[in-house]
Amino acid sequence: MNFAKLPLTLATAKKLGIDEKTLMLWLSVCDVDLPDKDYAIFIYQCVRTGLDPVVRQIYMVRRVDQRRGGVRGTVQTSIDGYRLIADRTGKYAGSDDPVFDEGLTQFEFLKTGREHPSTASISVYKLLDNGHIARFSATAAWEAYYPGDEKGKMWKKMPMLMLGKCAEALALRKAFPSQLSGLYITEEMMQAPEVDETNEILGNLLNMRNEKAVEVLNKMAKLGIKPDDPVVLQVLGTSIENVEDTEEGTEKLRKLWTLLRQHEKGALWGPEILTAKA
Repeated sequence: MNFAKLPLTLATAKKLGIDEKTLMLWLSVCDVDLPDKDYAIFIYQCVRTGLDPVVRQIYMVRRVDQRRGGVRGTVQTSIDGYRLIADRTGKYAGSDDPVFDEGLTQFEFLKTGREHPSTASISVYKLLDNGHIARFSATAAWEAYYPGDEKGKMWKKMPMLMLGKCAEALALRKAFPSQLSGLYITEEMMQAPEVDETNEILGNLLNMRNEKAVEVLNKMAKLGIKPDDPVVLQVLGTSIENVEDTEEGTEKLRKLWTLLRQHEKGALWGPEILTAKA
């Protein structure tokens, strides 16, 4: 690990009393390539929450920043990690079981025969300084959290459990904002796009504001064509993120767009498409 490239992370670790060997161990289990500031935030959250990254109580995931473009790190944990953080405050007084849709228990919902609930609601309890116990409730909607069929196998298998975890996380954040703000459980973030090669390039293109390249890359992703496809490289003469935002570069992107449209209409994708008639 080259700490010379991570000055903010190293300074944060030193300020928090983390030695270099421990820091190296924590960063080695991240297994992601992120900017210095994101690693620094991760180290801060590890210390702040008291969760152990080595045993995967807390970890970092790369995601596309759809608002700003580019790539950012998101610190995530499990619902058990959330409960542990809340319990360590000495003020966590437990929770109710989740209820679904119109207030049905899990048993009652199973009897309806519905494929999945539309909402899950849950209440958690916190001991206040005055000795009273306060209730904090939250509702999670299936439409907001279901990650789609490709990533949603567990959601289809255990829909009430998965949506219930999201509702519980929302309620716990309400009850313990100073301990849990900025930290999310895995189930909450499954609907957010993780970074693959196409998404990472898309983030870079958004940063460069190359609108035609973004349009072409989105079309490629829709058709299942990878950025390093031989036809793509031959047409552009370089990788798509390195195409210059000039008249010549735009013309190459237009040519690739035409080929993609031909493929969309049924033309086979491969070297032969370069010589096929439109």
